[in-house]
Amino acid sequence: MLKLVGGKLEHDTVAWIFHFQFELLLCVEDESDPAIMLARSLMKKYPNVDSRLFTGGASVGVNPKINNMYPAYMAAKYDMLLISDSGIRSKFI
Repeated sequence: MLKLVGGKLEHDTVAWIFHFQFELLLCVEDESDPAIMLARSLMKKYPNVDSRLFTGGASVGVNPKINNMYPAYMAAKYDMLLISDSGIRSKFI
């Protein structure tokens, strides 16, 4: 999270960040995907991160990525979601 602060800072506008809780829901379409091994390795390396691995999906629409994420979406503990797709790359300047 990137948070800009300055001037007369109100406590409530920043304090919530320090109590931020999150979970990492990893979604893999196919159980033979080599990404599963990496995901499990990272979950073991960082046991303090609340994380779960979902394989397969649900047929809820025509978009395969949405289908892949749907079980994790339904299992999410929190109301806010950040979706990060490993198939999308950004170029930072």
